[in-house]
Amino acid sequence: MYHKLKLLGLTPLLAAIAFAPSAHAAVSENIITTLYAYPTLPSWGQVESSAPTVGAAIVDICAPDGSGSGCNGKPADAKSPVWPATITALQKAGITPLYYISTNYGATSLRTIVTEMADAAMWYGVNSFMFDEMAPTGTCSDGGANIACTTYYRDLYGDSPFAKYMMFGPGTTYGTSAADIFGPKEVLQIFEGPATTEGSVTGFEETTFPAWMSGYASHYFSATVAAGTSSTIGTDISDAIKDGIGNFYETDEAEVPNYSTLPAYWSTEVSDAANGI
Repeated sequence: MYHKLKLLGLTPLLAAIAFAPSAHAAVSENIITTLYAYPTLPSWGQVESSAPTVGAAIVDICAPDGSGSGCNGKPADAKSPVWPATITALQKAGITPLYYISTNYGATSLRTIVTEMADAAMWYGVNSFMFDEMAPTGTCSDGGANIACTTYYRDLYGDSPFAKYMMFGPGTTYGTSAADIFGPKEVLQIFEGPATTEGSVTGFEETTFPAWMSGYASHYFSATVAAGTSSTIGTDISDAIKDGIGNFYETDEAEVPNYSTLPAYWSTEVSDAANGI
């Protein structure tokens, strides 16, 4: 599908992005922030000042009319005028912005997603992505094409030759396997849930991760944890390191979070990650 990028008028971006999961020897754990906040809020300044421990940040950008993959489920139809300054600031700090795109569990056509990626590159100079609502197994409709989900996401990975970094978010260990590791520019979100077990929802601290993960470097994996506290953050970062998960983020918002704020213990989280607690 590379020809589609040419048809869309997109030239592969050559500018290097500073984020590399294992580029900083002093950083034992990298943070990928999930912050769905308005771009002019001070919390973005806190993220920028936390590089290089923060290596990437997911940006969920809504168009002026409210359209956007993570906003109303539809691709954005216009550039947002309030985001470019924040995108530039993140990049200058050495943080990779990850443009949020929902695949709707494989129901959105690959052609539509390629268009979204092209728009992100042209509007904001962003060439790395977070593909959320991933369906690792089963059949994906691909806008009506009905193909195996493993094929759908492997094709999506291959349809992005210009991407520097691609994060896939099934948000759970369920159904994920070595077959979901597509190549060196990928991070697979292997966990999304509460810090400790809440009712029927197993917590990060109680989760046993698949044995096959040990065959891959830790930078291939990420965990996004909710309902954390100043007491759990050190334990959870330590567990992530032990579990071979090289990218981490924990918020103190209750499960299920909307990721609108940084945790009150943000400075502790950054310090613990940087020091490999």
